[in-house]
Amino acid sequence: MDNRNELLAIVKEGKWLKIITTRGTLTITLDEAESIADGNYPTGIKDSPLMENIPFKVVYKQILKILKKTTRGDKEEQEKQTVAYRTRFTFDGIHYDEFLDPVDGKLKFIKYKDGTILGDAETITTQDPDEPNKNVIIKPAPQIAQTKTDRIFEEDEFDFVKFPPRPIPYGTLEQLYDRIKAFVHKYVEVKEEDEILVALWIMKAVLSDALKDTSFPFIHIIAPFGHGKTRLLLVMTEASPYGFYLINVGSAPLKRVSQLYSPTLCVDEKANMDADTAAIINAKFNKNSIVLNADNEVQRGINSIIGYKIFGPLALANRTPFKDDAIESKAFQVSQDFQMTRKDVPRKIKGKRLDEFEKEAREIRGQLLQFRIDYRDKINDIEGSGFIEKFEEHLEPRLYEILSFFEDLIEIIPGIKKEIFGLLKYQIKRNVEVAMETPNGIVASTFLNILENTDAENKITYVTAGQEYEGILLASIYDEIGVNYAKQTGKILQSLGIRTDRPRVPRKDKDGNEKIKRVTVARIPNEQKINELKARYDLKYVEDELLPRIEKDIQASLDNDVNKDNEKVNAPQANDNEKGEKSEQASTNQNGEAHVDNEDEEDYQKGKPPSSDDNNNERKEGGSQNERPHSPHSPDSAQELGQDEKNDLPEITDQKYEWGYFRVLDDFDYYFSSGERHRYKKDQVIKFSIIHAAKYVLKGLLKPACSNGHWDPVSHECIPDIGGINNEQ
Repeated sequence: MDNRNELLAIVKEGKWLKIITTRGTLTITLDEAESIADGNYPTGIKDSPLMENIPFKVVYKQILKILKKTTRGDKEEQEKQTVAYRTRFTFDGIHYDEFLDPVDGKLKFIKYKDGTILGDAETITTQDPDEPNKNVIIKPAPQIAQTKTDRIFEEDEFDFVKFPPRPIPYGTLEQLYDRIKAFVHKYVEVKEEDEILVALWIMKAVLSDALKDTSFPFIHIIAPFGHGKTRLLLVMTEASPYGFYLINVGSAPLKRVSQLYSPTLCVDEKANMDADTAAIINAKFNKNSIVLNADNEVQRGINSIIGYKIFGPLALANRTPFKDDAIESKAFQVSQDFQMTRKDVPRKIKGKRLDEFEKEAREIRGQLLQFRIDYRDKINDIEGSGFIEKFEEHLEPRLYEILSFFEDLIEIIPGIKKEIFGLLKYQIKRNVEVAMETPNGIVASTFLNILENTDAENKITYVTAGQEYEGILLASIYDEIGVNYAKQTGKILQSLGIRTDRPRVPRKDKDGNEKIKRVTVARIPNEQKINELKARYDLKYVEDELLPRIEKDIQASLDNDVNKDNEKVNAPQANDNEKGEKSEQASTNQNGEAHVDNEDEEDYQKGKPPSSDDNNNERKEGGSQNERPHSPHSPDSAQELGQDEKNDLPEITDQKYEWGYFRVLDDFDYYFSSGERHRYKKDQVIKFSIIHAAKYVLKGLLKPACSNGHWDPVSHECIPDIGGINNEQ
């Protein structure tokens, strides 16, 4: 068989182009032709048998010539329209988000409203607001490349901006969160608290442009050379829709990239805090900040000044903290300054492992796009329950602003409260550790140490303006911090809110004679100000006094949640509306009953224990009570099966079991065959295999939920089987 195939001609007919080869004629649209002229090769054309063995360069050159002729012929028409490129925007109440269609390799918009997908669009045309006789055509922002012609060659293709694929279902929000966290854990070694932080931050980043919030905290990764800073940034970039990795944050290109792509920006090795970097960090953090640029055509009046809004997610990696702790106070701190011990983290990602890495990341981006679609119109309606508010009275305003960043995610993923609590405690300590390394922190820590020291030689009482004060000799601070900071100390103390005075006081000279001398002292502030400084720059105070107070308040809040959940289980239904509300609460893990969704129901039919999850048995869809710590007033109330009893448990197989609803009489742990355990809480109503429940009934840990009738999982009450009223709760 003759496999030869040659391009004979390409002709334009109206809105179509016909590619004529020795094997036949392939008809394509002008949009497809323009895509080829831009260096892209649509999959449907590339894989057509009619195009086999025909070099792309040949097709590209021919189409480019035809489109140039068309451009000249349609010049007048083209002058009547303007092309704008965007990745995300809202038009006529409908949201448009850019994605990369894996079927044909084209960049398109997904259209949606109120969580409902309405279809795809390749372009949107609207009237120019300034010139009504012209149109504005909105197109998906193209991929960044070195030059336009670089996209012609497959070996030179680049994927700088990580566009998401078509939306992918993610199951539950908890499963999405767990998958992102597992992805981070698989490819980079960081502390568990930082895995939690990165996963939640990436989820929040995908909604950054929709948030009605004044700030977006950045992530600052600090570690020595060779500890995985670049790998962590790579993982964050790949997992984030519109993620963008770079090593230069120059203002001129960044403002245009931010305007066009609104990316999740990951910047590596930015060590120096110059004016550009400070401006960019502030603009990324503060929603009201813009970067200004002057237009050359000043005669256009007000349009001669252009403001670029670059607010949004930013992650930075450095070897040391920034010297300005005001900048550090706007960040979540990630430390990789510890010995790397995990052997399961790949040293290098290449070959098949790279393919697997990119495939996993691409799927996560697709799931996050679906998450964005689901919550784009309702994330700002989510109100906090007060869990984070327990921190407010103990923390300075800026730190509380940072830590309260995830309060909306806590409400829609209630099972993560315990993990969030651990993360926030860690961030409070880490924030102090980093702040203590800055010039402000060095001076403040020295001041506080001298203040706590009982050595009276460094402290004096003096009178100024008729008022008596206590102060610390500035010379004693110089002795501690060294000459490098001596010239800055006065200014730093002033910025910390500590006033310096120059009183005349009696001092002894070298010969022991007392003389009146003028000395410089740092005035000791009131107790409230001292505690503020300690909360920011004194790690021991934070660990010994501040965190225990916070833990006490948070524990009380968690125990209160448990009590509320138990009340929901026992509360009778008043009317149909309340039943509907409780059904909705059940689906989001807000009541005491072990809820079963469709996927869990399939697991039940396969004989798996209630709410089982092979990847995460500590947090289940079967009721948020399982996530909450036990009351500190009854730490020994939970019963736990011994190892021998655990081994006696019948093995769950794939045979079908009968299931029933049971009320938990006391806390107990259920062990899976894998050795992992799941805790059930007192007064919780759970669905359990009858054959397995017998052992727990004999031990006094379970009883049937209803003694006369059956449990209704929708109304959360007992329904009598034979007439009468069932009072069993």
